[in-house]
This record gives sequence, C-alpha cells and structure tokens, in this order.
Amino acid sequence: MTVRSKTPYLAKLRNSATVITAYSHPAGVNGIRIEGFDIAHSGSGAEALVVHIDGAGENAVTNITLKNNILHDSYNNDIVKINNACTSIWVSGNIFYNQSGSDEHIDINSVSDVIVEDNVFLTILKGASGKT
Repeated sequence: MTVRSKTPYLAKLRNSATVITAYSHPAGVNGIRIEGFDIAHSGSGAEALVVHIDGAGENAVTNITLKNNILHDSYNNDIVKINNACTSIWVSGNIFYNQSGSDEHIDINSVSDVIVEDNVFLTILKGASGKT
C-alpha cells in the first residue's frame, strides 16, 4: 500500500507524540510506502521519536519504505528509529534536519536488510550568540 501526498511536501503530518509508527501486530505489518510528506513533531515538549518502525523482536514489520519526505524537528530523541528485528526497510530520497540534543537523524539497530540511500542530512549550528 502506498500513502502519498497529492502535492509533495504540502501535506504536513504533526503530533506531540510519535507521528508515524509501524509496530508489530498479530496480522503482521508488511508492504507500506510513505511518500511526499512533511513529517515533524508539533512543538517543544513532544514525546520521543518522530517516526518509529519496531519489529518487536519477531520480524513482524517488513517491507516498509520512507521515500521523498521531509523529516524534521524532533524535540525528543531521534527523527527516525528502526529497531527490534525489522526487515526489508528502505529509506531513500528524504531530507532530515533538526533532531534534538545528541540523538540521531536515524537510529538503526538490531535489524536486517535496511537500505538508507540518497538522503540529505542537515545540522543547523548555532553561533556563540545562540542565533543561527
């Protein structure tokens, strides 16, 4: 199944918790493509993670694609976290910026067959005055 913004990047997905989740389910989670969205936390004080793909240690989340999205403004933890035995995940052609603190744009661990390609990662540094 493909979920695509009709006009790329104009559909803004926001939440004060995780914006997109793909978690283990008894029926499995398989074959989802998210494309053309602007995805971010809604503001400071947000819960952890903007996008979380989690296989619950059972390989129950497979064939997930994040393609041509703008992912940004994680006020708590990573922008994208992929973990716990997910398989066949593809992250391609996205723009990432503004993750909080020392966390990552993408955190990937305990998975197999994950491809990350052709993405742009930006970090906005603040000067001594605190201005960008």
